[in-house]
Amino acid sequence: MNNWDKSEKGFTLIELIVAVAMVGVLAAVAIPQFGEYKSRSYDARAQSDLKTALAAEEAYYISNRVYLSCGDVNGLASCEHVLPGFGRKTKGVVMNLSSYTFPGSKIEFLTASACHVLGAKFFHFGHFDLNSFSGDESYSKNLIEATRSEGQTCTKLIAQAPVR
Repeated sequence: MNNWDKSEKGFTLIELIVAVAMVGVLAAVAIPQFGEYKSRSYDARAQSDLKTALAAEEAYYISNRVYLSCGDVNGLASCEHVLPGFGRKTKGVVMNLSSYTFPGSKIEFLTASACHVLGAKFFHFGHFDLNSFSGDESYSKNLIEATRSEGQTCTKLIAQAPVR
């Protein structure tokens, strides 16, 4: 005897297995991509904070004709406290801005480095003020982007950043 009524509706076992398999395939593709998107957003935050700090440095330099050194490593004061117009940096971003003057000259330059502790990239910037050297308003700037190796911390990378 068959108690099953044809008017009853529902899903068969095969339909349910196919639906679960489709969800599993989508999850297998989406989850690794989500981690990559998060890493890219952390890197964008570090780069944005670095550019904001550099703009504040340039504004300070125009008024005072000297750059400030600030940062999170090498015992420097935090940039939020000493750099006017910088505001607050994003939580997790480690940065360092260093001002140098060539010995025996008036040529001053600024280097800056930043990375996010959860990001995958490291950003380094070098700015050489050539106004006193060439007599015009020319200067050279560069922003270097590098991928961090596994186990490299932001603090170590920034402390070892080259002065260029």
